[in-house]
Amino acid sequence: ADGEYGVAIVKAELTQLQTTGEPIFRITMRIEDGHEHIGSLVEKTTFFRNQVSVNILGSELKLLGIPTDQWKARGISLAQGFSESATALVGLGASVRKRTSPGKDGKSYHNLNITGLRQRLGDAAEPDVIGDNPFAG
Repeated sequence: ADGEYGVAIVKAELTQLQTTGEPIFRITMRIEDGHEHIGSLVEKTTFFRNQVSVNILGSELKLLGIPTDQWKARGISLAQGFSESATALVGLGASVRKRTSPGKDGKSYHNLNITGLRQRLGDAAEPDVIGDNPFAG
């Protein structure tokens, strides 16, 4: 369901799609409050297809305490910054907003945006598997 959620970040990585090799930044989060799907895992995947996507991810990381605005002055490349950020994110609590929008292809698309840093409620140990997904359907 659309709405506000409290989550714990359990995994983050700068990686590539296996099919195309396209670089992506993936954040796996466990829902801790705000919904009947507490304990479920969800993923936020950012594709680097345009500057807007890079800017949104940079802004979201900054909300979580990552000094993305200092990378250029410190000579840190985007790849290095995103890679190093992945480790720093694990264990953080975040507020997220989920909104569903219809695509031109008739499918529903789930937009997940990080809106802030928050106190964690549970343990953010890395999951073994991704279970029930409240964002499916």
